[in-house]
Amino acid sequence: MGGGYFVYLRESLLGADLGSDISLIILAILAYIISARIYVLRKKHLTVSIMLGVPEMTGGGILLTKGIYGRIRHPRYVEVWIGSFAYAAFANYVGAWIVWLALGPVLHLIVLLEERELLHRFGSEYEKYQKCVGRYLPKRG
Repeated sequence: MGGGYFVYLRESLLGADLGSDISLIILAILAYIISARIYVLRKKHLTVSIMLGVPEMTGGGILLTKGIYGRIRHPRYVEVWIGSFAYAAFANYVGAWIVWLALGPVLHLIVLLEERELLHRFGSEYEKYQKCVGRYLPKRG
């Protein structure tokens, strides 16, 4: 197969190429830096064991409230959404923008389900945490 086939495949998967735009590239770099920073801060507290659901399966676990989790409740999802924005802005393909836009509601639904489970698991401790710590952005004051 020639290289042209892969270009065709890329176009069918990603849609139209909207071209390069220096302002979008700058935004992409900034978004990537923010996403990477959140990753570093989040990784200190959200271990692989927690991500795999070991505490849920064993009936243990603690509510994460330290570090970045003391500022926002769902840094992992914020990280993913900002990182996908960085990709969409850098690549600037219609398909990448569609995925980024669709990812917002999907991640929000996951967060709502996760919060329901956390309320069930941690009760009033999680309710207090919700009042003090913003879901996606830090609360003022």
